[in-house]
Amino acid sequence: MQKILITGATGFLGGAVTGNLLKKGQINNLLLLVRGETPEEGLERVKKNLAKFGLNSILLDSLTPQQILPGDLSEPEHFTADPRLDDVTHVLNCAAVASFGNNPWIWKVNVEGTFKFASRMSRVSGLKRFVHVGTAMSCAPRANSLVTESERATSRQQHIVEYTWSKATIERMMMESLACRPDGHGARTEPGPAQRLSFANQRGGIQPAGYDAECSPCDGRSCRSVNVGVREEAAGEKRAA
Repeated sequence: MQKILITGATGFLGGAVTGNLLKKGQINNLLLLVRGETPEEGLERVKKNLAKFGLNSILLDSLTPQQILPGDLSEPEHFTADPRLDDVTHVLNCAAVASFGNNPWIWKVNVEGTFKFASRMSRVSGLKRFVHVGTAMSCAPRANSLVTESERATSRQQHIVEYTWSKATIERMMMESLACRPDGHGARTEPGPAQRLSFANQRGGIQPAGYDAECSPCDGRSCRSVNVGVREEAAGEKRAA
């Protein structure tokens, strides 16, 4: 049985993904990491955010406090001992401090806390996939150049803001220490922001033979591409080679 852990459900992308999964009938399979003193407080924050995505009261009321894991990536030690994490099969890590200002929590959440969380999940024997949402845009070190997998060791001076530097750093740390790799970059057919998705496979860090990665831009299509991957596995379907 699948158990899907989502971080960032009170945000934009995480909320959209959570809402889509609820609409697809994945209600009982969800575990949501949410900031809050109690599960009830966290649940109210989630429901308030999901209402913005057009979910009706029946779907909103189907969520229960038992599906809320109170916690904050700035303090992962407060939730990583929760035994429910050992039952997780899929992680959709959408949480981050997405600020182009000098937010003091950027590094603590996006790098330190995220790495501790990913390290904890890497020890879950039944974990099948860890989906990490990267930067809100593809950032090349030189103008008019491609972003290649080998060019992950950028310097702070190459980043205009701390946010993109933090996201580049955590991707490098996860690839080097947790044996995972990015599958690709989303791209629009017209100008616009693209969402980078890094997929970490739990069995040796490489995608299984025949795995067909699907990356999409940071809009409704990227939410659907993530959800399709979860839905197909739930139905026991094979991905096309």
